[in-house]
Amino acid sequence: DKYELAEEYAKEALDIYMELLGEKHMTTTIMMDNLGVVYGNTGRYEKAAELYEKALDIRKELYGKEHPENTTTLQSISILSMQTGKNDKAEKAIDEALSIFSKKYSENHIDLADAHSHKANLSHLVNKTDLAEEHYKQCISMYRIRKIVIVRLLS
Repeated sequence: DKYELAEEYAKEALDIYMELLGEKHMTTTIMMDNLGVVYGNTGRYEKAAELYEKALDIRKELYGKEHPENTTTLQSISILSMQTGKNDKAEKAIDEALSIFSKKYSENHIDLADAHSHKANLSHLVNKTDLAEEHYKQCISMYRIRKIVIVRLLS
């Protein structure tokens, strides 16, 4: 099974980084997130949630509460929470990620656009259609601006 192999490799990578760099290192938290993805994809949601929360706590300790590095784990927490029907937790996590992106990145940054898309999908899921529409419009506008910039750069 490919997931068993993925889990084996993710665990091994996490063990190696824990040994080499220690638990409180950015790369170690990335490995925690990676293993969390495997757990989430194989229905072991509690194990995934534990790893994501641990990684987020470490990142906040290393970089502070409003560092962009936290957003990867916040988005993972949001996705996992959506999968498990914990929509309030999902919304809280994506709102925190959006807040960080809004403060730290330019208004048309691709990561901010992706977070708006995620917020739109979540809002649609919980029947907040007006909010979903607002976030869809924001991300589409950002994607269009980004496309124009890329076309200009490539011309």
